Amino acid sequence: AMYEDHIFVKVLSACETMGGASCICSDKTGTLTQNVMVVAGLWCGGEMTEGREGAAVTYTPGTPRLATMLSEMISLNSEAVVAKIPKSAEEMASDSERGIAGDHTVERTGSATDCALLEFHERVFTGPGEGWLEERRGEQHRVVAQWPFSSRAKKMGVAVRTQTGVRLYVKGAGEKLLAQCSTYLDSAGECRPLPECNGLSSPGAWMAKMSFSGFRVISMCFQDYESVDQLVAACRRDGDPECADIGNPSHFEMPDRNLTLFGVVAIHDQLRPEVPDAVAGCHTANVRVVMVTGDAKPTAMFVSKACGIFSPPAGLYPGAGHDPTSGVAIEAPVFRRLYDAAFLAQPVSYTHLRAHETPEHLVCRLLLEKKKKKLTDAVTRYSVLFMSLVQCCENARSHSE
Repeated sequence: AMYEDHIFVKVLSACETMGGASCICSDKTGTLTQNVMVVAGLWCGGEMTEGREGAAVTYTPGTPRLATMLSEMISLNSEAVVAKIPKSAEEMASDSERGIAGDHTVERTGSATDCALLEFHERVFTGPGEGWLEERRGEQHRVVAQWPFSSRAKKMGVAVRTQTGVRLYVKGAGEKLLAQCSTYLDSAGECRPLPECNGLSSPGAWMAKMSFSGFRVISMCFQDYESVDQLVAACRRDGDPECADIGNPSHFEMPDRNLTLFGVVAIHDQLRPEVPDAVAGCHTANVRVVMVTGDAKPTAMFVSKACGIFSPPAGLYPGAGHDPTSGVAIEAPVFRRLYDAAFLAQPVSYTHLRAHETPEHLVCRLLLEKKKKKLTDAVTRYSVLFMSLVQCCENARSHSE
């Protein structure tokens, strides 16, 4: 049965341990959700577009400048690929019997978020096809430097040459990047101070609204520099080398202030239909379920509520949250501070949800909780990697003691 579920068992005795699990720490994206994301909302210059019930949206940029920036941000600041492969006659016949329409198969490689943006690019700019790929290849000579996505900084970036200098494109976690912006582009493509954009049409208010509705919110920002040297000066931190090749991003970190916000996208990832029943079955068996995710706390709370993992406090959502024994939702930095303070005293209460978690911090917390609370934990999706790292930590700790 485990073989049919594509579960690889390396140590047979581990089956007994997993059968005695009392807590399941589950990742969200791709485990509780389908990991097929679509851009279902867009904020741009105070104008908002939202799809009904998470449906995909399209958009018409108000100015040529905004169109260029949006297209370059999506196509150049990405390593993902979305390929459409034609189906054979046999595949089409088989799919027709199962009620599956379409004459091609979509293969997505890389970040699911980036794949959703590439498909949004097709709807806005090029139509069905791979126009973003042609732009990526055709404009690659303009790329000065690239910063891959960092789970710590929650952002990624690319610097490209322009006619007047160098432009840095940055995209990442909505509220984190918003805090690094001082200006925004209005509907006419003019830069204005961010505090002037307030009320319900402000990016912060729209982000909060979409996050509390379960969407992943991504900010898109830029900053122009007169030369590569000016960009290097903006990137350099204390202790960085005086002379280094900016083409090697390991030497620098991206600028984190005075950016200009020009767009925010809300991405929807549908919940797997079997998840609520599976979570209910775990609760019936007295197995605690904890969701661990890198998403923002409001997004994580909404999804975990839909799964049945998290019971929100009264008043948070209309018509829900009246259970006096509400669940615990906590962000990783807060959890780490609380746990470090309580580690030598009494163990803290187990959380139902942890947001903004990173892989390395999750491994450390699993080790501490395993020793402190004597729980048998099961970690979904990355269990082999995490358990191997936990064992390495235990060996190193035993050796040091």
